[in-house]
Amino acid sequence: MNDKEIFEKVKMKIAIFNNEERNITVEKNENKIGKSIGIVAGIILSTTVLATTGITLTKKYADKFGNNSSQGVQIAVENDYIEKVNMEHQTSEGIDISVDYFLLDDANFDIVFDIKFDEKYNVNEMLGLELVDLKVVDETGKKVFATMEAEAEEDNIEELYKDKEGSKNNYKLYFGGYSNENKIVGEHEIKNYVTATGNPVNFPNSKKLIVTFSKIKVTKNMENPNENPIYNGQWKFELDVPEKMYSREIVYYKAKNITGGDYIIEKAQLSNTAFKIYLSKTEDLQMSNEEYVETTNGKKFYISQRNDGDGELSIGNDRNSKYYNTFNLTKFDATENLKVHLFKNNGQEVIIEMEKVK
Repeated sequence: MNDKEIFEKVKMKIAIFNNEERNITVEKNENKIGKSIGIVAGIILSTTVLATTGITLTKKYADKFGNNSSQGVQIAVENDYIEKVNMEHQTSEGIDISVDYFLLDDANFDIVFDIKFDEKYNVNEMLGLELVDLKVVDETGKKVFATMEAEAEEDNIEELYKDKEGSKNNYKLYFGGYSNENKIVGEHEIKNYVTATGNPVNFPNSKKLIVTFSKIKVTKNMENPNENPIYNGQWKFELDVPEKMYSREIVYYKAKNITGGDYIIEKAQLSNTAFKIYLSKTEDLQMSNEEYVETTNGKKFYISQRNDGDGELSIGNDRNSKYYNTFNLTKFDATENLKVHLFKNNGQEVIIEMEKVK
């Protein structure tokens, strides 16, 4: 199944849920692949802007989830919000795979696979590796994560649910963005990092994760797909989620005062890996790498360093403009009161003073 066929199948499934057209985008670079399914109808004016925070991380875990993970995730990891997995490798076609680490939060799901190759493989030629049909469900059958390819291959949706309402009630797509990265760590060994965001739905409070995939694709030539080999097998891992992850709770904030603007605060929530804020009536706002959240002790936390669905400024079919963004503030640094600093199209600063909801 080629990329065009995958896109068409996923678009069809998205259309079951909504009458509006949805956007699907794919970005691929050598050994990093980022994918997202856009879910806001209307005109997208801007997407996430990259920024750094000046927050210094130690090297205890600072690169455990690769370069694509947000700094908020890395801060959580530095505070031991991470699970090390001790699991045997599963082998097919001379490729041994096991799960190394994972993290599950409301805003982020990150997982690292340890992949070892026998001597017939050149590890340098495997940097374009991707677990094509990777899918993660929990102990209740709820979908936690799935690649576009995994979604596209679930062909039985039309047969199971003949009408749109039945499909909507019984079948849930994974709408978040995700990225794939590989790093050589040994003569015949690669770490594969999968980084996913839960927009617009929070990841579930799962107690067990069932991870499956059967195809490994290695992209060697973007122009000629026939030169990109696929290796087949049946990999399945069952992971126990630690209590600190499945018993987590979201912290909500409310606005006390807005200086420089008149916006509706739809929601502001804090998790172990991110702070998210949702606004409407935002016609004069812009997205900027200067945006940040400030704690009462003066620390500044800028937007997440990713382009996989962490923020958006859009106009819906109802002509209502909406803004949301994700910041690297986590529960480990948050204070009772916060200030969110945004900017208008003319450069004027907007300050939203917020307090924790008791």
